[in-house]
Amino acid sequence: MKRFCVNSLVGVGVFAVSGVALAQGSPGQVTLRWSAPDECPDDARLVHQIETLLGQSLLETKGQSLAVRATAQGNTAHGYSGKLVFSSAQGVEERLLVHPSCDKLVEAIALVIALAIDPERVQTTQNAREAGAALAAPSVAIQPASLAQVANSQPLPAPRPRIPETNCASPSPPAKRSPPSLRGLRAALHGVAGAGPLPGFGGGLQAALGWQAEYFRLELLGRYWAPRDQAISAAPNTSLELGLATLGARACWLLPASAWRFSVCGGGDLGSERGRGVGVENSRSRDSAYAQFSGGFQVAYTRSRLVPEGGLEVSGALLRPRFGVRRDGIDDQVFRPEAWGFGAFIGFAFEL
Repeated sequence: MKRFCVNSLVGVGVFAVSGVALAQGSPGQVTLRWSAPDECPDDARLVHQIETLLGQSLLETKGQSLAVRATAQGNTAHGYSGKLVFSSAQGVEERLLVHPSCDKLVEAIALVIALAIDPERVQTTQNAREAGAALAAPSVAIQPASLAQVANSQPLPAPRPRIPETNCASPSPPAKRSPPSLRGLRAALHGVAGAGPLPGFGGGLQAALGWQAEYFRLELLGRYWAPRDQAISAAPNTSLELGLATLGARACWLLPASAWRFSVCGGGDLGSERGRGVGVENSRSRDSAYAQFSGGFQVAYTRSRLVPEGGLEVSGALLRPRFGVRRDGIDDQVFRPEAWGFGAFIGFAFEL
């Protein structure tokens, strides 16, 4: 019955997968890539199970030109899901599998891959294994007995058929699984530090709201930089106080990983930079448009829905307003944002 539970797991996806391998007509090779959480079996165990089902090494497969990418994700509390992508001359086939146990999920993945490579060989190997098991079963030795013993013997009761043990004793609804943590709504709050748009080096806060798929993320990003001062060299004890708030968008490509996720991001920001004179006569505030494009990378630890993460960013200014003071009717420029800037952030994201 345990074998039945595993077979029923993969029965939906066997037919089309088998056709991928049978359609190959030119010599080639089979390549396999495997990615899974740390608690799941490693690639060596997956390859061993596939070779056991085939009855030969993957290096000995002939006439195949098949690339297999297998991934698993999930946890022990909510179960695991597996994705198989078969690439061949006939195109690309995908299969999805689920199971509460990652070990059983890997057994199912190994069976689907073996059937895709050579379904006839899998059947032959299974038949040979069952025939070998029958031949290896111990026989009952018959001891000679006297006629009196035979005459007085009672007929032996017919043996009861042994019911194999099973973990699937009664039908039960499938375990409820939560969506994978890499998919869905995402909100983040970070502390930021950097230089370029404002004088010197300073800090601020940023908040992000976005939608994330398995390998891609889009988000809106709001950022506030704490005000900084720029001294006015021509007038002692005076300065300009400058602050910046922006709203932007980011697109990120998520590199496949297990516990740690790396992202490469790019986007742009548009906002308002404000300057105000401090210690000067007739001080007034001025707001000017500021715009930039940016690119960088991020790293996050994905073992929980509250995800610690951080990153670095390089930006190039598109709109660089000028701020200064007026002396004797002449404008004197005191500060203008740098053409290039950099920043870093660290904080947490919550993923649904």
